[in-house]
Amino acid sequence: MADDNTITIKAEKKQRSLDNLKPFKKGQSGNPKGLKKGTVSIVAGIKRKLMQLEPGTKKVYLDLFLSKYFQKAIRDGNVALMKDFIDRIDGRPDNSNSQVNVQVNVSPILGELKAE
Repeated sequence: MADDNTITIKAEKKQRSLDNLKPFKKGQSGNPKGLKKGTVSIVAGIKRKLMQLEPGTKKVYLDLFLSKYFQKAIRDGNVALMKDFIDRIDGRPDNSNSQVNVQVNVSPILGELKAE
């Protein structure tokens, strides 16, 4: 167990640390220089790759990705992917406790997928 002296030292250190904090001025960024040079954005890399042509099909990877996504969601009946897709299009409902029953006729969509 820590003695009173140790507790006092820790409390003093914490207080000095808090005293050193200074709020940002209005309109001032906490990181005015931005990211360090050489920082790699994985998201930017993925976006670039999705827009490149896949050599075998001459389609961009984004089209191939979405085709597979739709196949999994609709043809395979993956309800979780369908829900994810709808959430990304319309946004998530404000009240996550609300439940809505939806019936969708996917026959026309399956016909289009089979034609591909």
